[in-house]
Amino acid sequence: MTPTLSPRTQQLVVGIFGLQDRAEAAQWLEQKCGNNLPFCSDHDEYQMERLRFAAIKLSQGNIQKLLRGIEVACMDWRDLLVAANIGHEVRAREAWTKDVLGHL
Repeated sequence: MTPTLSPRTQQLVVGIFGLQDRAEAAQWLEQKCGNNLPFCSDHDEYQMERLRFAAIKLSQGNIQKLLRGIEVACMDWRDLLVAANIGHEVRAREAWTKDVLGHL
């Protein structure tokens, strides 16, 4: 079963996407950026945060950019992490998340 979005992932969707795009963004993240990704078959919603956060970050609130990020993740999610500039430093994800969520 595909993991749902964690509470923090839901908060990021609300913080990044406009009201009209939030439900669609959440749906894409749940359906296409989850257990279907390579080496993620047993991940739960919290273990998926890093990859989902990267896709959200790259999207800049745009559904088409989100889909491109998810497409990259489907091929090799390491490329998604590097593109989002959170591939080498785990704290970079936390800093970005704190920055976004701090503005809500």
